[in-house]
Amino acid sequence: MVKKVCSPCSATSSTKGNQLLSTARRWLRIFQIHAKTVKEHNIKADDVKEIKVEVIARAADILGDPHKYRPDSKETADHSLPYCMAVGLVDGMVTPLQFREERVLDKSLIPIMDKVKVVANDEFEALFPKFQPSRVTITTNDGKSHSTRVDVPKGDPRDPMTEDEIAVKFTALGGDVIGTEQCKKLQSFIMSMETAKNLDPLFELTTARG
Repeated sequence: MVKKVCSPCSATSSTKGNQLLSTARRWLRIFQIHAKTVKEHNIKADDVKEIKVEVIARAADILGDPHKYRPDSKETADHSLPYCMAVGLVDGMVTPLQFREERVLDKSLIPIMDKVKVVANDEFEALFPKFQPSRVTITTNDGKSHSTRVDVPKGDPRDPMTEDEIAVKFTALGGDVIGTEQCKKLQSFIMSMETAKNLDPLFELTTARG
């Protein structure tokens, strides 16, 4: 039987690594609620007048950095909230395909990125760090506004990812490397690894096929 070799990180840890993880979770959650709002209201890119993102001040400084609005590589694009929101609106998805150079450099996305406004919210500031509120409000050209707020980022112990959500993300990230079917087999092994006799399948399934 394989024994556990790690323990959960403390929720109150103030290390730099955990601060970075918190920022990443917040960024991801903002994009998720944006995508959810777009889907629920069938919003198209041409419908959008403004996308307002409200967060705490320190997050606003990072997410609203002017450099985020003009990504020039995969590395800058996958750290750009405006880019991910814009390309998600246009393509209806955000997958590794959306981070290919030709897509990242597509100038038709610039006007949409410029509609993303990141602002600090004083009310949210008062709730931090117990909560990490974020609100996305999409205003359409017909004057309607669609707003969604969350107080904890997805992946927080108070809002953990489901096994299905983990599976979708796992396949999206690993499918192009080891193939979808191998991803499913690897996922199945990992989820039952505590009762495995040995780790041989893990090494076999994490090997990309030529």
